[in-house]
Amino acid sequence: MGEINNVMNDYMSQSERFADFFNGTMFEGRNVVKPKGLKDASEKYNQSVVVNPRTKERGKSVERIRDLKKIYEDKACFRILGIEGQDYIDYASGVRGAEYDIMEYRNQIKRLTKSTESKVTKSELFSRMNRTDRLIPTYTIWFYYGTEPYDGPRCLSDMMDFSENDEFRRYFSDYKLNVICLNEIEDMSVFNTELRQLFKLMKCRENKELMRQTLKNDKDYADINEDTLYTMSVTLGKPKLWEQREKYLKNEGEVNYNMCLAFEQIEEDAREEGREEGENLLASLINKLLSSGRDKDISRVTTDVQYREKLYIQYGLKKSV
Repeated sequence: MGEINNVMNDYMSQSERFADFFNGTMFEGRNVVKPKGLKDASEKYNQSVVVNPRTKERGKSVERIRDLKKIYEDKACFRILGIEGQDYIDYASGVRGAEYDIMEYRNQIKRLTKSTESKVTKSELFSRMNRTDRLIPTYTIWFYYGTEPYDGPRCLSDMMDFSENDEFRRYFSDYKLNVICLNEIEDMSVFNTELRQLFKLMKCRENKELMRQTLKNDKDYADINEDTLYTMSVTLGKPKLWEQREKYLKNEGEVNYNMCLAFEQIEEDAREEGREEGENLLASLINKLLSSGRDKDISRVTTDVQYREKLYIQYGLKKSV
């Protein structure tokens, strides 16, 4: 798992943000999941497959680790809520999603078996569940926050190779993934915690001008706490936002920051990157001119912009528009 995934998991594991994410993505911002009802739960599953049904011989144990998992208790019942976050497209997520949830239900059946002292009927004996036993429902969100348009599976059937007019297809037991793509969220007002500020910037991280305008004009960024600032610096690929955080302190001794002040730093970073890129490009062109014996053109490319751009394309340093 990469640094971005680790940082995002740590950030969203906080109960208020975890609840806000479910409320914003599943319930249009309504306060359905209450932070007080959430409790941390183990993210690990260990399963071994029976390789010989007659001898009950079991194969190698397989461990699966979920990104985030919490137990939620409301007036109705207990629920298992999970988040699987990815900055890349997982084309096998249809199978992985079903696997995670089935492992959760298998673990619950094991716990039911241990807590039941006696079985009443033959069916209950072999099922390892009493007729009245019930499992805790599991809800998993697959959260994709990468920059590329999402073209992965949204259900298990998206991974299947069905033939045209396949008569078997209607009998296929499908499994739906609750896929949430950051770049598809249009209304960020459904989030009521710092997720709103973070997601708005992450969504425009490929558009530097939009990011600068957002930081400059959006009052949402006048008061950002420390862990949100750190998460922004990692997910946006802007380490200077964290390294130079003292510049954005609202008041001395506080740990809240005014990200609107970071606009100037973003601007300076962009100008510096542009200068470095231009200098490196020109240096590469001069080396190619020297290698080609075109010494006379070196002086011209330093002053004639149009001629310089023409040679960039000629030597393959830039693509023609």
